Amino acid sequence: MQVVALLGPGIAVKSGEHAGYAGLVDLRTGELLWLNADNAMGGDVRMPEGAQKRVGQLLEGLPGSTPASAATATPVVTAQR
Repeated sequence: MQVVALLGPGIAVKSGEHAGYAGLVDLRTGELLWLNADNAMGGDVRMPEGAQKRVGQLLEGLPGSTPASAATATPVVTAQR
């Protein structure tokens, strides 16, 4: 994709950037109650620890939520290939 971008007319494609977005919508009214955009997410989502880190960052500040500490967090079980 980056090679095509170099040959194309001024198309810039950046690699290695990750952004996450989460929103809370009232399904009865359609009102957007909460929105979070995280342009500096960290962690490798391919690994359980990285996935937990990203989800925690993305849902930070969600109304009615309380952050789980690392000691009380439920471990993620992934399938073996």
